[in-house]
Amino acid sequence: MTSIHARILLVDDEPHILLTSCEILRAEGYDVDAVPDGYSALKALERTTYDLVLTDLKMEGMDGLELLSQVQKKSPQTATVMMTGYGSVDSATEAVRRGAYEFLLKPVAVEDLKQAILRCLERKRLSEIDALYQVGNELALAQTPDAVQSVVVPGRIRAFQGRASSQWWPTTRASRSLARKSAGPSKSGIST
Repeated sequence: MTSIHARILLVDDEPHILLTSCEILRAEGYDVDAVPDGYSALKALERTTYDLVLTDLKMEGMDGLELLSQVQKKSPQTATVMMTGYGSVDSATEAVRRGAYEFLLKPVAVEDLKQAILRCLERKRLSEIDALYQVGNELALAQTPDAVQSVVVPGRIRAFQGRASSQWWPTTRASRSLARKSAGPSKSGIST
């Protein structure tokens, strides 16, 4: 069982692969939702924020590459792992070029699936840490309350879209104080 908590959306039009993958990932401690096609995946993404989408490449209707593009538009903080039974160097290259974190060939060995998801989630976590670091650097360079506020709000939105933004939105006493200071002196003359 993994120590990383993550919400994963599985997308595959083969019911036995969907069921087996779902059981494996739940046994690893992940929260997993499973859908049979790309259109259902987009509906799920409207209702829920996912850390990772694990999708088949070849599906009826919307294929995995189109789903990948839609995920990046609707939920850019969500990582994507592509898998297929019809793999080629060209399809793997195209999927990674379009932003997939990993490309797996079916049948996927259980250990390979677990390791690919761990690598993907770790890369996503490191990317989020890097975004925080960049916001911190911008804040360190800001000289005035207005400059700090102009870094904090866009930086937090950029770094933490979706579910995480509510956790990092400026709500601390310092942030409220900064907002009041940038609005001008209070009527009582006391600044908090």
